[in-house]
Amino acid sequence: MSKRKKRLEKLRRNPKNVRPEELDGILQDFAFTPDFSAGWHVTYRHSSGARVTVAAHGQHVPSYIVKQALKAIDALTIDEDESEDGEGQNGKST
Repeated sequence: MSKRKKRLEKLRRNPKNVRPEELDGILQDFAFTPDFSAGWHVTYRHSSGARVTVAAHGQHVPSYIVKQALKAIDALTIDEDESEDGEGQNGKST
């Protein structure tokens, strides 16, 4: 298992104890870039149009934000898997 996948699985197992730096690293691993920041909020964007806003008001990021980030990452990885296939179910290009 790659380091990137290990870090992602750690977030899945315990979304409550995630530091802002950890979530930042994971998002950047999956090609999200910081686009805008205001105060405690940082918005990350992906070239696909996906967006995640992280509000870190203390030592840890709220778990609902971690879950939103995981959902956005999952949507990207599903899309990437489908685009890498490039073929329909019957083996012919579409």
